[in-house]
Amino acid sequence: MLKNPLARRALSAALTALALALGLNGLLFPLSPVPPSDYVSAWDAKMSAVSRRLPAGVTQVGYFSEADILPGAPAPDDYIEYYLTQYSLAPRIVQRGAADGWVIVNSAAPQTADWLQSHLPGCRAEKLGGGLTLLECQP
Repeated sequence: MLKNPLARRALSAALTALALALGLNGLLFPLSPVPPSDYVSAWDAKMSAVSRRLPAGVTQVGYFSEADILPGAPAPDDYIEYYLTQYSLAPRIVQRGAADGWVIVNSAAPQTADWLQSHLPGCRAEKLGGGLTLLECQP
């Protein structure tokens, strides 16, 4: 421990200046972007386009995302968007993969159309914007 009062003050001032500099640096250059203030409501609004188009009797839908279409480069928020989709469409069951009847595709990747043609060729696709496509697939 420092016994010299002048050395203690100098150390205290240096540590305070360092803490202020690091705090200011964190405010100016955050490590990750700040999420929207209400991400859940924004996602719920995005999913309303899907919900409006699903017939009343549909209780289960499939779900594909960019993680399925580009498995080597999944988006970091892929699972968050999947869970938010489940929340937004409740009480319907949303499960990864194809389901008889209806499938949600959440991908803005340019390869999406080709992937859909090769993996789900008999489905009628409706682009809803924002990277969302709703597929109607006949069993």
